[in-house]
Amino acid sequence: MFSYLLVALAMLTGWSAFYFRSNQDSAMTRDSIDVHCARVCHQCHNSVYQFLNSSFDDTFIRLDYLSKKVSNQPVPDFYTPSLHRETQSQVRNTLKIYEEILDTYSLDELSISYNGGKDCLVMLIIYLAAIHEHFQSKQAIEVNSVYINNEETFPEQDQFLEKTVKSYGLDFTPIKSDMRAGFENYLELKPDIKAIIVGIRRIDPYGAKLHVSQRTDHGWPDFVRLNPVLEWTTCEIWYFLKATATEYCSLYDKGFTSLGGRNTTIRNPLLKEKDGVYLPAYMLHDDNNERLSRVSDTEKKKLRDEKL
Repeated sequence: MFSYLLVALAMLTGWSAFYFRSNQDSAMTRDSIDVHCARVCHQCHNSVYQFLNSSFDDTFIRLDYLSKKVSNQPVPDFYTPSLHRETQSQVRNTLKIYEEILDTYSLDELSISYNGGKDCLVMLIIYLAAIHEHFQSKQAIEVNSVYINNEETFPEQDQFLEKTVKSYGLDFTPIKSDMRAGFENYLELKPDIKAIIVGIRRIDPYGAKLHVSQRTDHGWPDFVRLNPVLEWTTCEIWYFLKATATEYCSLYDKGFTSLGGRNTTIRNPLLKEKDGVYLPAYMLHDDNNERLSRVSDTEKKKLRDEKL
């Protein structure tokens, strides 16, 4: 029954059935997925608290070992005890935000906007950890999630999104649409939703004046936007992902620092070495340069033409 609902949803939204394969191809029922999600919440809780209880020295030794023996990628020289403490503080603050959210809303009333990007990944892992801490349940947990997009995506994005939706056990609704119409569609499909968790940060467009909790503007579908990683920096996002050994989309290791549509995303020029090779995204130190990976269709065409 669940797989038929997913196919119907794909037809309704115009989204490729590719996005539902994680649930269709497995023999898992929705109930078994929810039990799996509860286990994942427990695992994320362990991972988050291991990081909170770790020292910089232990973390750096492990990162250095993985760099030399596994990934053959450099460890940034700005990974310092100060960054370790600041990231731990950000995690605690985000956990506190989630504690207040879970005191206010039931899980049926919440959804998380998840596109597989680095910021969404951080907020998802901490969200799942907070769910485990709040409910202390090994029974079924259903975590609503939504992905609204109207741009052509990279295959690597699609593959990572499909993989993580399955591995984190999300009740995932993809909608191919612009944001406003997409949220309207989503709230029609999920009328119990009252608040949606979003991975926006201060450096993002329209992020400068946002609050952690803020109702949508006039003319938009009515729900509360929750922004638990609003104050995180690029360095803190990447330090958390690396310190917790969290898998992320492979495009970031190819020099992309901010992922949008395929026609509006390029490798960050500041990460290009003299030999033409690009450093991974986590080597970028300055928040203000992260979105150099985003360009307009016209700008990308111009860059393409200049190479010809």
